[in-house]
Amino acid sequence: MFAAASVGLFLCVPIKQQVLEGQTMGTIYHVTLVNISRLQSRNLHKKIRVELKSINRIFSTYDTESEISRFNRLPAHEWVKVSPFLYDLARFGKKWHSLTSGAWDGTVWPLYQLWGFTQNKPAIQIPSTDAVQSAMKQVGYSFVNFGREGFMMKTRKGVSIDLSSIAKGYAVDRVGALLHGQDVSRFMVEIGGEVVVSGKNGANRFWRLGINIPDSNSGDQDTIHVIEMKGGAIATSGTYRRFYEVDGRKYAHVLDPRTGYPVQHDVVSVTITAPTCLEADAIATSVLVMGKEAGLSLIHQLDGIEGFLVIQDEVGEFEFIMSKGWVF
Repeated sequence: MFAAASVGLFLCVPIKQQVLEGQTMGTIYHVTLVNISRLQSRNLHKKIRVELKSINRIFSTYDTESEISRFNRLPAHEWVKVSPFLYDLARFGKKWHSLTSGAWDGTVWPLYQLWGFTQNKPAIQIPSTDAVQSAMKQVGYSFVNFGREGFMMKTRKGVSIDLSSIAKGYAVDRVGALLHGQDVSRFMVEIGGEVVVSGKNGANRFWRLGINIPDSNSGDQDTIHVIEMKGGAIATSGTYRRFYEVDGRKYAHVLDPRTGYPVQHDVVSVTITAPTCLEADAIATSVLVMGKEAGLSLIHQLDGIEGFLVIQDEVGEFEFIMSKGWVF
């Protein structure tokens, strides 16, 4: 009795900072909580796992029974009612596709398959021009229509939606909202490098986050720049992790949906701060596709958005370009 009571009392003592972690969406998540008891964190972790499992069952293109996979198997010109979560995120994609003039496109799955980036080990054979042009016939967010009350439809056979470039940011926001709903105000949520923060950390300071050195051999602690976050979200997209080389030329997993080919400019990393992680995720991917000039122009058009771009020259030297309001 006394031993059990002692354990229970210990569990209710707030711990300055503790980290919950696990796997989701093909990557690892970390949720750092401040001044939460072990019992509270255990209960929160159960809720977080349920939330992430629910999101994965909707948006995973690797789960053949996920909602998005079932939608992708439907024939063209057939209206279907989808969940509010799929409907809202897909509609956000429609808006974002228009805003970026097609630099972001949620129907690039056929191109990823063609280039081998849906496999654990990418293919090393460059697709033919005819193959790329054939795959491009199934790419285009204009082929996804939205009706009232949560109905969606594809207007071309073979079109598949892939929202993975924004789903992690969306999931981070959802977990952040869950924590706020449980009256937790000091936390950091990170899924695969996409982050949202609230309040101060366990040392009673604002969260300091490092931007990874854009090199395939760099570790998690190898940073090229550190930013102090007082709130909001941050996301990074880069071309330096998933790629292969053929005849001395690098082909990164970031594809330009307007051409069907991997991006070939000198921007190797884009970090975006934004009010939500969904926005940060979408903008980072878009700017990485658009390149330096067009990408910075987009950032400067958007309220509450800042960007940090890393450029790499032919000899491997790095140059940093920041938006006007980027704060060190």
